[in-house]
Amino acid sequence: MMIDSYLSRLFGASSIRSPSVIATELYQRKDHGTFLLGNARDNPEASMVSTRSFEANLLGITGKSAIVTGAAGGMGSSTTRLLARLGANVLAVDLHFKRNQFRNMMPGKVLNFEADVSDYSQVKKAVSACVRSFSDVDILVNCAGILKGGTILDLDFKDWKRIIDVNLVGYVNFAKEVSTVMIRNKTRGRIVNVSSTAAISAEPGNIAYCASKGGIVSLTKALAIELAPQGIRVNSIAPGWTETPFATAYLTEKSKEAVRKRIPLGYICPPDEMARSIVFLASDMSSFMTGTIMVVDGGQLSDSTIPGVEY
Repeated sequence: MMIDSYLSRLFGASSIRSPSVIATELYQRKDHGTFLLGNARDNPEASMVSTRSFEANLLGITGKSAIVTGAAGGMGSSTTRLLARLGANVLAVDLHFKRNQFRNMMPGKVLNFEADVSDYSQVKKAVSACVRSFSDVDILVNCAGILKGGTILDLDFKDWKRIIDVNLVGYVNFAKEVSTVMIRNKTRGRIVNVSSTAAISAEPGNIAYCASKGGIVSLTKALAIELAPQGIRVNSIAPGWTETPFATAYLTEKSKEAVRKRIPLGYICPPDEMARSIVFLASDMSSFMTGTIMVVDGGQLSDSTIPGVEY
C-alpha cells in the first residue's frame, strides 16, 4: 500500500504502474523519447525528462574526469572509449599510442599521456596533467598490465620485478597520487583496479602474474578501508578470459576452443563487453560498493565440472 500510495503521488492516481513496468519502459526507450517523472496533468513541461539524461544521471559519468592506465590496447582502450562516449574527459596513460587512437570521442575528450606506471615521478606528471587539463580527478581505472610466463624453478628475477613493478607497484603509484588529489579537492572519487581470475584460481606457469594480481585484490581491500572515510570508493574487477592480444596471443585456435568449452556462457569476452563492467564500478550504479572484488568470467570459476565425468 505504501508503494501504491507513493506511485499515486508520483504519477497520478489514474496511471499507477508497477516498478517493473516503469523499469521496462525506461529500458525500451533508447532514443530521444521522454518518460513521465511527474504528474503530467499538473505540469506537463516540467514532468518530461529525456531518457538519455536519465541514464547519464544514473551513471554519474558525464562531466567527470578520469585517468585510465594501460589505455593503448585491450580493456584499457575499450574503457577509455566507453567513458568518453558517456561524457567523461579521460587522460589515457600508456607507454605508446597509435596515432589518432582516440580521435573524435565525443562528447568527452581524450588526452594521451605516455608514461611508465612503475615510475612514480612519471605518474605524478600524468596526474598533474589531468588536473591541469580537467581540473580534478574523479575516476581512476588501473588497467596497466604485462604477462610473461615462468614457473618457480625457471623464474627470471628480472622478469619477476618488472611484472610486479607494472602490475602492482604501478597501481600503488597511481592510487597514492590520485587519492591525494581527491582528498585535497574533497572529491568523492572512484578507483577501479583491474585484477584477474588468476588472483583467485592460479594458472600454472604464470607465477609472477598470479602473484601480482593477487596483490591487487589485497591492495583493493586495504585502500577501500583507508579511503572510505573520505568518500572514495575502491573496487576491483577480476576478468576471466578476454579477447585481447595481451591474453590470447599465445593461444592457438584449438586452445581457444578448449577455453570456450571451460566457460559456461560459451565464449571469450570481447574487451568492449568487459569495459561495461569496469565502467559500472566507476559509476554511481555501484554507489554502495567498496572493497568488492567483482568476478566477470562467464561463470568459469563457478563450474566445478570434471571433464570426462558423467553427472
